[in-house]
Amino acid sequence: MADSSQTLEKPIEIGAAAPDFTLEATTGSVHLADFRNKENVVLFFIREYSCPQCQRHASNLSKIADELKALDTEVLIIGSGTPADAANYARKLRLRIPVLADAQRSVYHQYGLRKGMLAVLYVQRSATVLIDKTGIVRYIEHSTNPNASFNPGELLAEIRKVQK
Repeated sequence: MADSSQTLEKPIEIGAAAPDFTLEATTGSVHLADFRNKENVVLFFIREYSCPQCQRHASNLSKIADELKALDTEVLIIGSGTPADAANYARKLRLRIPVLADAQRSVYHQYGLRKGMLAVLYVQRSATVLIDKTGIVRYIEHSTNPNASFNPGELLAEIRKVQK
């Protein structure tokens, strides 16, 4: 029997306008539209705060934050918990980038991220999304397997394409 949570919005596509949102973060309230015409934005959607692969990817993004900043790119990590959960996650991993709290997964749903089958379980997908300065989605990598949702080399190559 199909899980009704699987019938959410259609996944966002490259070339589409990025859905706008405002979420509470470790740095205060973050409104995606505030980056428009200023910086590219990488959204990294984690499965769960407890996901070890997502933690590794978030740490890797934090390590290349300066390199991304030099490419006029801001990184935002989005997790499905409270602002306190986001703060604990950032503190535990010593992240230098904002962690946003999407307690109801409303932004996940806006971006078409839903649960997918992994082995015999439905699990939340993780994803990396690049939005250019004009608010257009330029890159998406999403996966039910969290190991496949983040490729730093591929992401940097896509950011450099947007810079041209």
